Amino acid sequence: MTEAFERGDFTQLHATVIAPGLCTRCGACAGICPHGAITIASCDSLPVVDASLCTHCGRCLPSCPGQGYPVTAWTAARGAPADADPTWGPVHGIWRGYACDAEIRAAAASGGIATALLCYCLAAGLVDEVVVVTLEAGQPVVRFTDDPAVVTAAVGSKYAPVPLLQTVLPALRERPRRIALTATPCQLAGWYRATTLLPRLREYLVLAIGLFCGHVQTTDSLTAIGSTINVRYPDAATFVGWRCGPYPGCARFVTPEGEVREKPLYPWLDIAVPFFTPQRCFLCPDGGNWLSDLTLGDIHAGGTDETVVIARTAHGQQVLAAARDAGVLTYTAMTDAEKRATVVTGITRSKLRAGLERIAWHQRKGLPAPEFDYAPAVMCRAKIPGQTPGLLKYLLAMWWRHPGRLAWLRRHPRLLEWLGRQLYRFPTALPGYRLLRRLRRG
Repeated sequence: MTEAFERGDFTQLHATVIAPGLCTRCGACAGICPHGAITIASCDSLPVVDASLCTHCGRCLPSCPGQGYPVTAWTAARGAPADADPTWGPVHGIWRGYACDAEIRAAAASGGIATALLCYCLAAGLVDEVVVVTLEAGQPVVRFTDDPAVVTAAVGSKYAPVPLLQTVLPALRERPRRIALTATPCQLAGWYRATTLLPRLREYLVLAIGLFCGHVQTTDSLTAIGSTINVRYPDAATFVGWRCGPYPGCARFVTPEGEVREKPLYPWLDIAVPFFTPQRCFLCPDGGNWLSDLTLGDIHAGGTDETVVIARTAHGQQVLAAARDAGVLTYTAMTDAEKRATVVTGITRSKLRAGLERIAWHQRKGLPAPEFDYAPAVMCRAKIPGQTPGLLKYLLAMWWRHPGRLAWLRRHPRLLEWLGRQLYRFPTALPGYRLLRRLRRG
């Protein structure tokens, strides 16, 4: 990373990260502040500072992952395999599995491995507490707990920016304890940036469970999703969750009359991703969450309620095996074809390369962009000039996200959904695309 990011107060943080749209809303800047001068009011809010409390200590800017981070250097320092694929990241093994507890598996987004692992860490005495994100009054809330019932009640993905570190970092400074947590790539990157300033934090995190990340969305996406199924949220409905019911799940709302209305996962993603994803998410290549001990995610294409598990560290692999031996979860090795479909197509192409292509486009245009240290071969490929499908999809989405255009679209829910489908699944959703592709291959 450049020297410019080694020190800086909130004024510099705002100028270089927040104002240009690079904030990840991870909460690292708020959590690292020794005086509580920085706050993030909600998952949709950006950091703000109370000037009367700020002492210009210079901790907030170097703790921020929005500027990018040396992901390759950090994984190497943590003992990444010498033969690690430069696009797959550190891999000690790849499996598919699920929680043995039928209730956890049924309530989870996919397989329930994350919940099962957190409960195992508590039962085995590996940690004192775990960190979970619950859904309260439609808003994600960060909780420390040593109660397995609270962990299982928090099951399920939360598709919203959660300022996790705003809660976690001060709590650990106030009362040190061994913890395990589930986090997105930017949250873990914020954690590692914070540990460069406060090295003692490293000994508190026993197990980092990372999630495959295909972007989060601000909660105003729920209003737009509800409008397509005649739900007026939040005025006349309660939001229950993003992945309710049988796999892959539905966004669920309940009306005041008790009527349940749902929007299936992929149709609501068509709306949420193109129009309500923070711009910094589109500029993130770390969808595979290299900084975790274990990375978990959906199988998606042809998948069932099972979890894909990648062991990023030897420690993560050991904990996973111990949990299996304890009867908490089960897993089997993925075939080469499954690995390629999940890791290569689902992560490397659609997330790593697409993110780097967008970053390269920003750099060519002189626009703000985060910096990463992926292998030269990966970076050079992304910097080849051209309008790739991933870049075109991004540019089209950004054009439609202009406040005036998006406000007009939101008044026409059916059009919003149709256009979102074209943007999110571009170019495969274009009429005739699949036929032309088959003809070309033939």
